[in-house]
Amino acid sequence: TGKILQVVYSVYSTETTSTGTATTSFIDTGATAQITTSATNSKVLCIVSQVGDMAKNSTDEDAGMGVKLLKDLDSAGYADVDVLMNYWGYGVAVAGTWRMGTLTYSHLTGTVSSSGTVVDFKTQFNLYNESGSSCTASAQKDSDPTTFVLFEIGA
Repeated sequence: TGKILQVVYSVYSTETTSTGTATTSFIDTGATAQITTSATNSKVLCIVSQVGDMAKNSTDEDAGMGVKLLKDLDSAGYADVDVLMNYWGYGVAVAGTWRMGTLTYSHLTGTVSSSGTVVDFKTQFNLYNESGSSCTASAQKDSDPTTFVLFEIGA
């Protein structure tokens, strides 16, 4: 019980951006990870680290980005696991490009009932912008990667 059965490590470093004068819908960052369970009644622990970046004017305090984690079991369709950060960078006055740092989050799935279950994770982000000025939110800016570490944990 509780033994680590396998580990999957995934890195994605292609920049993805969203630019606008208003809040945008969530879009895929391109970062994904997948694990196929090897045992019945195991759980999957996902640890994801996402780098965020904003380009805005120093007067655009009402702009930032949100990040969320999504999960899919056996291609049934992605569902939100959690919104990792609402409006990261909101309220910060900075001119030019601002590296917001790395957001790290962990999620433990419920019990996966059968071996061979394919569990996929991905991140999405959006530009939050009430400033009315053009701002840009970026994931994986300058090839700073998003990383996933997936652990299958035995029952």
